[in-house]
Amino acid sequence: MIRKTISTVLLLCPLWAMAQDQAETLPKDETPNQPNQFSIAVNGGITFPFTDVKKKSKQPVFGIGAQYAALPWLGVNLELQMGKLKAGDRNDASVYNMEFSNSFFYGTVTARFYPLRLALTGKTDADVQTNIKYLGGLYAGVGAGFIINKVKAKATASPDAGVIPDPDGAEIAIPAEVGYYLPVAHLNKAYTGRVYGRSQLSLNINYRHNLSFSEKLDGYNPVGYPNKSKDAFSTLTIGLSYNL
Repeated sequence: MIRKTISTVLLLCPLWAMAQDQAETLPKDETPNQPNQFSIAVNGGITFPFTDVKKKSKQPVFGIGAQYAALPWLGVNLELQMGKLKAGDRNDASVYNMEFSNSFFYGTVTARFYPLRLALTGKTDADVQTNIKYLGGLYAGVGAGFIINKVKAKATASPDAGVIPDPDGAEIAIPAEVGYYLPVAHLNKAYTGRVYGRSQLSLNINYRHNLSFSEKLDGYNPVGYPNKSKDAFSTLTIGLSYNL
């Protein structure tokens, strides 16, 4: 009996050693649902002006960004964008012959909240190997920003247009956003098939609405009709994010 036991132990030792070697090749992951702490991104898309000038025109916007994961479910995102806003038609009397373009530079800091990541906090890989892990990239955010305007507002003979003499300059804006990170690649093969936060390449689809505190985005402050809202604009972008 003793000989059989010793023989069994000797046979199992090599298998146990192989399992140990294989386990040691995998990266340590004591917090499997913690996303990569830093990421960088590039994006591009279109703008939508919401100003006093009608006949809106979609224009391009491009940006770069970086995000710090303060918590598994909370990210602090810094983004710089350059783009253009445009609307109006100087040959259309129905819009007071107003027409403008604004080549802007925009910087924002937003806090992004990931509700489903919060629900998964503390779970193990086995607990989240379902389709819900792909929804962990859904987020909503709000923050603060500054925009530098370079406006070209066409002069018009209508006294109701309210052309602003010098609309250029910087101002504060409030961004509010929703978006989704779609994992597309795991460059580190050891993490393939694991939880959402370990994807190293992700597509980011983002819609952001930006509220300003002035009438300077379009260079007009019309007096021909009640004007109760300040200028605003939105961006719809698609970006590529790389998790460091």
